[in-house]
Amino acid sequence: MLDHHAPIGHYELDDVILTMTENGGIAIQRSAAENVAHARGLADVAGAMSIARARDELTAPSRWRDAMTLHNNLLEIREAARRVQLSKPGEIAPLIARIDDAASNGDEVRTLKDSVQHAEGVLDELLGEMRGAAEKVDRYLKRYRINYTPSSSEPLTNWFMICCAGSWYPFSGQWLNKGDRADFRRFLVAAWRDLQFPDPTDPTGAIKPVEDHIRERLAASDIFDHFGG
Repeated sequence: MLDHHAPIGHYELDDVILTMTENGGIAIQRSAAENVAHARGLADVAGAMSIARARDELTAPSRWRDAMTLHNNLLEIREAARRVQLSKPGEIAPLIARIDDAASNGDEVRTLKDSVQHAEGVLDELLGEMRGAAEKVDRYLKRYRINYTPSSSEPLTNWFMICCAGSWYPFSGQWLNKGDRADFRRFLVAAWRDLQFPDPTDPTGAIKPVEDHIRERLAASDIFDHFGG
């Protein structure tokens, strides 16, 4: 291996070029083939991440509907549980009492009275459990809200640009900025094709050139404001 006392100049080791600088540091330069392999590796990772994120976003509307159904059902349960608290077990018990709930001792009047008391106790316990359930549901609904805003844009391109922007530093050695717009656009187009992503389409369903699609979406994006400006 080269040490830091090697003469200033370039030293090629396989596909990697090491450059000795004046201050004794070593700068690594990759060959064209190595750069392509490096870019493809980063694009593969960005592509996999963007597909996963886009899939989550595409399934979000159905999950949102499920969450809304749950919350609406919980609202109905809470209100129903509150309404039944107005019931009077002592008045309802004689109407639902069962003789077989009380031990028969030969005294029909006593047996009937015991069965009514038993029914009233069952109702009291049930209403208490429903009151507790209503309180738990109320605390849940007050604490948790459904935070979701449906996206009107095609999510794969959005996430692909974000994931590739995050890969720009390991690819180029600097954070993405507006001065990199043209290079970044070319990177996106090349990576899109290399990953064999689906052909973009316009609102009518007609296929659009990848270059036009990326140019339009990048122009409408604020991605440069989030990755260094």
